[in-house]
Amino acid sequence: MTANIFGTDGVYVLIIALVVLFGGSQLPKLAKNLGSAGREFRKAQKEADDEAAAADAAKQAATNQAAANQAAIGPAPAAAPAAPSATPAGAEDDKLVISRGELREELSNLLDQRQQQGGQ
Repeated sequence: MTANIFGTDGVYVLIIALVVLFGGSQLPKLAKNLGSAGREFRKAQKEADDEAAAADAAKQAATNQAAANQAAIGPAPAAAPAAPSATPAGAEDDKLVISRGELREELSNLLDQRQQQGGQ
């Protein structure tokens, strides 16, 4: 036979456990602290909700202002057509593959050139 924790038996067990653990004189202090913690939590939650609502209102106002400015300016001019590319059709997919040794050699050559230019 199992007891339902959330029934009346569970409440009695909980009250007895609290009295045994904290003593009769500490229970009013515990209840007061629990109530003030709940109030503080609800207050912080309300402040967070108010800040979120204010941020949403400011964002909406900025969006409306931008739309009004765009309507006053008029539509943007059409962009000129893009010039045809001089690269072949498959060239965009080409990738340069270089080994670490080749990369080190290239970097050392570039550094040497820079040092020579700085020394002159």
